[in-house]
Amino acid sequence: MQSIRGNEQRAVVLKPVTATIERTSAKLRDLMFDEIEELRAGKGDIHRAGAIAKLAGQIIASARLDVDYAATMRDGKTAEVEPLALGKK
Repeated sequence: MQSIRGNEQRAVVLKPVTATIERTSAKLRDLMFDEIEELRAGKGDIHRAGAIAKLAGQIIASARLDVDYAATMRDGKTAEVEPLALGKK
């Protein structure tokens, strides 16, 4: 993957993923803190961390949409509302 800014090009090398990430808000926070720790230790890549932060923001916005939808559709009950169908996997 190439990132181009002006005349400067940088290759972004991603670590191979051997297992799927548990898709919870707690794991998302863990992932973000892991990235911060790697950056502070001088082992991380600022472009990779930025890409992960951008994706995390999109995940959070999607979850917020589910919460807002559930609050809007709730009719006085505390029933669980299924996630919105936004597309196929």
